[in-house]
Amino acid sequence: MITTQFDSAGNVIPTAFSVDNGKFSRFAFHSGLVNGKGRYWPTKYSHNKAPLERFIVRKGQKFRYRIIGAQTLYPMRVFIQGQTLSLRTSDCYNLKPIEVQSIIVHPGERYDFTFSFSSASKKEYLLIAETIETRHSHNSYHAAETAIEIEDFEGARSYIPENDQTEVCTYIVELPKDKVIQLIFTNLGTGSGWSHPVHLHGHTFFVMKMGFGTYDETNGRLINDTTDIMCTDLNNFCTDLRWTDSSWTGGNIPDLNNDPSQKNTIVVPTGGYVVVRIVTNNPGMWFLHCHINLHNTNGMAMVINSGPGSHPETPVSPVQWKGYEAIASWQTR
Repeated sequence: MITTQFDSAGNVIPTAFSVDNGKFSRFAFHSGLVNGKGRYWPTKYSHNKAPLERFIVRKGQKFRYRIIGAQTLYPMRVFIQGQTLSLRTSDCYNLKPIEVQSIIVHPGERYDFTFSFSSASKKEYLLIAETIETRHSHNSYHAAETAIEIEDFEGARSYIPENDQTEVCTYIVELPKDKVIQLIFTNLGTGSGWSHPVHLHGHTFFVMKMGFGTYDETNGRLINDTTDIMCTDLNNFCTDLRWTDSSWTGGNIPDLNNDPSQKNTIVVPTGGYVVVRIVTNNPGMWFLHCHINLHNTNGMAMVINSGPGSHPETPVSPVQWKGYEAIASWQTR
């Protein structure tokens, strides 16, 4: 990827690289999360003291963990401090077990590993996923962490957060169950200029209307944004906006399709807008995002909480399912 990113002083952030001199995008790593929790490290010596995800284990028992590479850019090296891991599966396919110190996980990959604390010297260990950038290429600490606590080890906990407030960064909108909801996606004002393929998981868009800007009839180039919508915020980012014709307010938009097409990805044209409807008949937490990864990573994403209070129960995890290990052993003989 050829992109340029700047720090707060206006300096270009250089491209980081791995030990083999393989380069990464200039999109700088900021922080990593494990099950939605993690620390922000502004320097390699200090962090924001946020709480970590915590797994409780016992000495001598074997536990199985699944790593899901949900990151979009950086490969991560996953390891437990001072421990040996037994690699069991790759992308859900069984492997002949192999003992490893760490596992390199690229975006989209999945790995299962088992481990046990046959002996321990402290009550808590860190499970760490650190980017495979070399330290001297960025001079920071780029990692996601989680605490593993040995329940039956006598000793003090080490990773007790001083800041017990978990920051909720994801923008979430709650929508009632079994309703028809009308959404309007806009691509207007300062910062527009790119078309965005917007995708919603778990639901289908009924495309009711697409509004376009004005184009030059001789060369097809965009001249002006649509006149249907007015941006009213100070810097014209269109974070505040209204219909030019006030009679359209409240969902009274004219010229809607009587036989709308169905899509789960819709392109929002630059200088224009799209009116869609969804039926909230699939309860759950559903990701709504631009399908261009760089835009998604930059924050062009949110969560639709469809039908709060009626979500299906979370499946039992492998650690809780007592028959899991026996079945896995049978499959890998």
